[in-house]
Amino acid sequence: MDKKSLPIILLGLLSMIFIPILVKATGPLVPCTGANCDLAAFFTMLGNIYNFIVMDIATPLAVVSISILEDPP
Repeated sequence: MDKKSLPIILLGLLSMIFIPILVKATGPLVPCTGANCDLAAFFTMLGNIYNFIVMDIATPLAVVSISILEDPP
């Protein structure tokens, strides 16, 4: 594999991983609307943001980066 095709392959892999994640309908990030927001809704929102970052972004990115950076024997 030459060095010119590596960015194209990486872009394709990242697109296959992140585009379905970004269009996934998991519900609203903020669980309240209008006047019914309270402290529990705030902590639910923090949990939703954490789950989105860790499960939907960081995990696939870690798998891709580990598989790319691993040297063959």
